[in-house]
Amino acid sequence: MAEYVKVDYRAVYRLPANVSFDEGQNFVNIACALRGFKKIPLPLGDTVAIFGPGNIGLIMLQLLKSAGVKETVVVGTRDFRLDMARVFGAMHLVNVKREDPVKAILGWYPGGVDIVIEASGNPSSFQSGCHVVRAKGILVSLGIFSGKLREFDLSFLYEREPVIIGSKGGDGAYPEALRLLEEKRLNITAMITHRFPLEETAEGFKTFEDKSQNALRILIEPCA
Repeated sequence: MAEYVKVDYRAVYRLPANVSFDEGQNFVNIACALRGFKKIPLPLGDTVAIFGPGNIGLIMLQLLKSAGVKETVVVGTRDFRLDMARVFGAMHLVNVKREDPVKAILGWYPGGVDIVIEASGNPSSFQSGCHVVRAKGILVSLGIFSGKLREFDLSFLYEREPVIIGSKGGDGAYPEALRLLEEKRLNITAMITHRFPLEETAEGFKTFEDKSQNALRILIEPCA
């Protein structure tokens, strides 16, 4: 949030000529999602459940759909984000304020799903993901957790032998993230919900914190 910033040149990437600033502002999150995506062993499988339809969760949804995953469940707390997940190809939506995600997912897929993506940072979502991953399935944790679980039954590790993968940051995925933007393989601008001029930056933060504003991606535009 400074007027000037000094950055090592090795950490700076030039946007391709055909990539707008509206697309480029999401470059880091694309790399973060892509790094987690590339950790998933092949073959990917046909079913996935994504907990957390925020920015990274919706990018991951697009990556998985483009890689051939056929059936996707997206779990969240806000309908407008779930509706956006539908636009990006989600087959099933679960609002945890109205239904139990574990019961809903196992109702559609009694044996569990091939892949679980935890992108919400909510410990209870991680726990739910452990309940719905199939035997020898994959659970990728992308979220930064905001709390702890007091009780957690670990017997599923023995019973179903899942592979649990943690992923932090976008190290190693930045060049490919640029290529995805350059080739227009991701829908990025649809996730921009609000814009504010530089002098209204504080209002932008208030809007992000106010869940009634249906904010997903807020841009601060320094120039008119």
